[in-house]
Amino acid sequence: LRAIDPYVQAAGGFHIPTVLSNATDYSTVPLDTPLPLIPNVTIQYRCGDNIGFGKTRYGLLPFSAYTSSNRIDKQTAKYIYVIADSPGRQSYHAYSSRCGQILGHLFAHLKKHFPTAVVIVKRGGDAFLDYARLAYSNTTICSASTFCLWPALANSVGQVHFPLTPLVARAATNETAPHLSPHFHWIREVTMIKEFKKYRPWTNLIDDLESL
Repeated sequence: LRAIDPYVQAAGGFHIPTVLSNATDYSTVPLDTPLPLIPNVTIQYRCGDNIGFGKTRYGLLPFSAYTSSNRIDKQTAKYIYVIADSPGRQSYHAYSSRCGQILGHLFAHLKKHFPTAVVIVKRGGDAFLDYARLAYSNTTICSASTFCLWPALANSVGQVHFPLTPLVARAATNETAPHLSPHFHWIREVTMIKEFKKYRPWTNLIDDLESL
């Protein structure tokens, strides 16, 4: 937070709006609608490292992680932001369009389950402002990502949810996952999808992301 706060203040303070791109982002409201910098809910969805979909250490989190266990309170979740990789990050890759399709389905899933919320999918942009969103949201839900881990651990104002993964604190299972803070909760009831070779065509993966 000692690094995030001065950066946000130098950028104009916590009252600056979230700016969307009509080339990359999705929104349930017009893109020029004034939007807060910090939403009630920030979801970090890491997809780019899974492009190609062989076997990966990172995995993709099924969408039920966002609608089960009352992680997101429908009564208070006015703004839900999904922050994700820039589409330019892996643009050279033959399968780079897959993340866009997955994020489109996640966007539709969240719209369906949270019809009164403003739902945003933001791809790329200022990484430090994304850090601020993860560190100050009332609810932060991460992928298996160190990008999300550090601001999530700094979040003392809300509740943080992180998937079980051997990449962080040896938390491969419910038994080995350590207690990190009163604000930090492991996602225990939903398992990430890490083995993709069985999905032929690959779009069958989306069916599992939506149903598991």
